[in-house]
Amino acid sequence: MLYIILIICAVIFISGCGDTPVKPVNAPPDEKPAAATLAPVPEEDVQVSGLSYDNNTGTLIYTLSGPALVRVRFGQDNNGPLLINLVDWEEQNEGAHKLVWDKKDKSGRVDFSSRRGLMASVFTLPMDAQKRAAYTGPVRGLRKAPGIHLELPASPDHSINEVPVVSGLVPVRVIVDEKDKKWLTDVKYGVNFFIDSAHLLTDQEGTSPYTYSLETQRLRNGLHTVTVNITAYSGEIATASRMIKVNNTQLKGSAYE
Repeated sequence: MLYIILIICAVIFISGCGDTPVKPVNAPPDEKPAAATLAPVPEEDVQVSGLSYDNNTGTLIYTLSGPALVRVRFGQDNNGPLLINLVDWEEQNEGAHKLVWDKKDKSGRVDFSSRRGLMASVFTLPMDAQKRAAYTGPVRGLRKAPGIHLELPASPDHSINEVPVVSGLVPVRVIVDEKDKKWLTDVKYGVNFFIDSAHLLTDQEGTSPYTYSLETQRLRNGLHTVTVNITAYSGEIATASRMIKVNNTQLKGSAYE
């Protein structure tokens, strides 16, 4: 049961919690855009309409029926990773809004421009604190996403432009920021690892620090992206990504000797 819950949480940015996710308007023929419609919502909830995402420019357009706290997420479809919380419960006014995502992670060092199946989701909560306290709608994860970061075993002698050069079995460590560690531990959370969008691991019981051993001999030599999603059982999702350069040429038994 916990595994099922975790999977639901992990892809909640795709399901949209009642708000329809938007595929790029210029998606290739085998990736038709989803209709920009909304599931029925209570009249007191702020509604989102006119959803449109242009993948060429990274431009997301939407309209709010009233002032609201807004969360905007970008990720990949087909159960791919969440890539960024571009807007995380920020105040926005009624009317039309335009956001431009440069298709990079929060640090600005990882570029997702070549990824297929990018999707955007827009979530809203009432601006009024009393209404939020009484909120029982479909949106989950009412806190801001926890802060996390990845550590990789690299020294200045084994990195190029801050990209670690790795080989063999590589420990990837995930650390939750101290300010978020207590509440995240209290609600419990799971950890999902991805390499170049491909799912590697789901662990229902997250801890901090959490270490995953990445077997790089299964990867081609060259640049790859490691992404981790931490999913709180209350609904918040944190994400962090790092570039690595795999070089297994000198490893005995490597397919790339």
